[in-house]
Amino acid sequence: ADADGGGEWGCSDAGVCGPRTIGSGADMDSMAACSSVSGDVLVYPFSTDIGDTEGMGCLTEVSGDLNFSDIDTLTNLDGLSALTTIGGDLVIWGNDTLADISGLSSLTTVNGDVEIEGNDVLCQSEVDAFIAGLTVSGSISTEDNGDC
Repeated sequence: ADADGGGEWGCSDAGVCGPRTIGSGADMDSMAACSSVSGDVLVYPFSTDIGDTEGMGCLTEVSGDLNFSDIDTLTNLDGLSALTTIGGDLVIWGNDTLADISGLSSLTTVNGDVEIEGNDVLCQSEVDAFIAGLTVSGSISTEDNGDC
């Protein structure tokens, strides 16, 4: 299934959702109903069955924070390809297997802080290139990512 309309769900039925805490693959899949989130999206630290962000394929805006921290089963953020705006902070911290953030390529605006730190296999050069394409209103912190 995919959220671009070619799979089991399409984005035409997606709407505004309230704040979300995602602690499982099923919670992630439920995000397919959301084109925007009014509030924060927290992908719960130490969740063990979140392997992808495919359920977020319709998400274009988060009015609060978007936080991916300590999700050691997540290798990429490909499901976030429609996301353009974050109203709060973007936090991508301590994800031991996250190697690719190119799924965030449509993101242009973060109205808070950006913290991309401690992602052991995420190349710092990829982080730097990503940050260069953003308009960030707050502070930017990108330390202790991979040396590739």
